[in-house]
Amino acid sequence: MFHFAIVDNSQLDIDKMKNYIEQYCLNYRDVDYHCDVYTNSEDFPFDQYYDAIFLDIKMPHLNGLEFASKIKKKNTPKIIFMTSDDNFMKDVFDYRPFNFIHKNDFEKSAFHTLRLLIDDLLAHTIKISNVQDYIPINHITYIDIIDDIVTVHDYKDLNYIYWKTLKHLAEQLTKYNFFLISQSTLINMNYIKSTNFKTVLLDNGKEFQIAYRKRKAFKIKYEEYKNYGNI
Repeated sequence: MFHFAIVDNSQLDIDKMKNYIEQYCLNYRDVDYHCDVYTNSEDFPFDQYYDAIFLDIKMPHLNGLEFASKIKKKNTPKIIFMTSDDNFMKDVFDYRPFNFIHKNDFEKSAFHTLRLLIDDLLAHTIKISNVQDYIPINHITYIDIIDDIVTVHDYKDLNYIYWKTLKHLAEQLTKYNFFLISQSTLINMNYIKSTNFKTVLLDNGKEFQIAYRKRKAFKIKYEEYKNYGNI
């Protein structure tokens, strides 16, 4: 499931955008999603994770550009600016948005952006099994294997059984800042709270030992990750 938010002080525009998301995700792509809405940017929970935020630029109090700067310090959602004012267009690219929606051509612009967004999100997922749906890779905190059962753990502490090997996942996810710290545990470095290069503590409080033979490679990989940031 993908998690979206719409932040706009216009209830009318919120309703339009919600309708476009529903039409595209459910009617055209059959994609499972959840969408929260906020009419006041100051009410937004900045510690809440979202895959994408549809963000009006011109808002009272905390405007869209200020909001985008603040949210980037907490998480890295895909920012999609929404505006009817051409004067703001030249400013949005300083915030590295995923795309923007022009409200003067709302429907066409929204559907074009949604197509790009869903294609991009689906390209960064793994299919858990024939029963479970796809899970976004950046939702995964760690993956472990116990008694030959591989389990994928997400940031909401939900668990999913995976029917391929941990080695297969490690090969697939290395480019997404995952590291195999032992024969039984693959972690997402995006969720590391602290490490002394012997153990690693994740944001969810889970702590793991790093296998002795993995420590040198992990230190190199993690310092590289810290220097160059998230993918």
